[in-house]
Amino acid sequence: MKLKRIFTYFIDLFFVSLISSIIVMIPIFKYDHVKVEEQTNELYSSILETGSADVDEDILVTGLYNLERSSTSLTAITTFVTFIYFGVAAFINNGRTLGKMIMKIKVVPIKGNKLNPGLFILRTLLITSIIPNLISVISIFYLSPNTWYNLTGIISQIQEFFFLIILGFMIFRDDERGLHDLICQTKVIDTKSK
Repeated sequence: MKLKRIFTYFIDLFFVSLISSIIVMIPIFKYDHVKVEEQTNELYSSILETGSADVDEDILVTGLYNLERSSTSLTAITTFVTFIYFGVAAFINNGRTLGKMIMKIKVVPIKGNKLNPGLFILRTLLITSIIPNLISVISIFYLSPNTWYNLTGIISQIQEFFFLIILGFMIFRDDERGLHDLICQTKVIDTKSK
């Protein structure tokens, strides 16, 4: 079931991405994909012209900073959709996301037969990038490009480390419970066998 859970997570990320992409097209959010594409091309061009090893760090940091500022509506929407999808909708649907329904698995509590809403929300925060994304969206408006770049770099490393710990727990524990499952007193079961 280990691979099933990992595959399910990627299915769910696809749905979150799809939903976010559709929502961000609504004019009220003022996401300018042309501007973002131009900034991306400009950044890549400057990297390719000088070579990745010789690129000026200030140009790189400023380019990434401007790109992130232009993409804040997309990041904010994706963060909101992630919370609703993995947290609220999955809780309402008895521990199942669309990916979990497709793969016929669901999250259940260790004790009792009802999921605890607070622990389920905590579980969502632990397994998604909601907190790092919120920090990025907020900090982009208050920090200088260099400070923002350093902060997001540190947060990314912490997030990757935490993800590896969660994955390691799932892979090496006999009961396949990740750290998020242990903290939130949940487990994932196969619903086909019921």
